[in-house]
Amino acid sequence: MATTELNESPLPDSYLVYPDYLYVCDGKVIRSDIKGNVADLKRDLREHFGLKAEQICSCDLSGRILESVIKEGGLGNLVEKKHQG
Repeated sequence: MATTELNESPLPDSYLVYPDYLYVCDGKVIRSDIKGNVADLKRDLREHFGLKAEQICSCDLSGRILESVIKEGGLGNLVEKKHQG
């Protein structure tokens, strides 16, 4: 089965983050609720969501969508599976 390489880089604590943007926290995609920097986002994720928040990375949304399509064997299969529930 083919795979895709995700283009996600670790972000320094001083990097600015924005509300409603997607990031990757310790390998899991999350949506930011805050405007601030990575250090603020880590603190928010620890305090309000109980996550370790050891590393925040950029999120390669198109790469993750492509990865899902490949995993399901094509876009038609992905859409059909979603409608089946």
